[in-house]
Amino acid sequence: MNEDKRHHIIELEEKYSENNYNGIDNGKCNFKIIQGEVPILLSAPHAVKQYRDGKIKAEDRFTGSIVEYLCEKTGANGIIRVYNDSDDPNYENNGSSLKYKEAILELIKEKDIVLLIDVHGCKDTHGFDIELGTNCGENINYDEKYLDILRNNFSTLGKIVVDKKFCAIRNTTVSNFINKKSNIQCVQM
Repeated sequence: MNEDKRHHIIELEEKYSENNYNGIDNGKCNFKIIQGEVPILLSAPHAVKQYRDGKIKAEDRFTGSIVEYLCEKTGANGIIRVYNDSDDPNYENNGSSLKYKEAILELIKEKDIVLLIDVHGCKDTHGFDIELGTNCGENINYDEKYLDILRNNFSTLGKIVVDKKFCAIRNTTVSNFINKKSNIQCVQM
């Protein structure tokens, strides 16, 4: 990645890092939507800290800024958490978490979205560079067309695995929930 791209992503990250990565409550909703023309939706539910099982869980740093950057460069649609509302859209199906998912379902209808890529971070110690979680193929309707495109396009970035650790099996994960409600292909990355 060249230095200009890196600098731009770092600048985009500043808004997510505000208030110690809790973001700033705008009094409206805890996510923002990026309108695009390409029928792909990129999601970053952990761009800021989230609340899970009674504890604050760390943000997935740079997922918000990377999704925002990719939307700018590709024309894809995006949805990104902008502040911690004591919930976790990838772990709950109620309250603010459900509103995040309902907004995704609305975007799918509005924009004729065919693919959701739910972007997360992970530790280097997991033994891979990118994981594509598909719930053993269920969340992609057992059609590997988009999965193959993702594998091919990311192959130069390192070791890619499918459904090794973060499979998106729980019905509360964004990709599993959205697939069941919309039947579009959904990948947790």
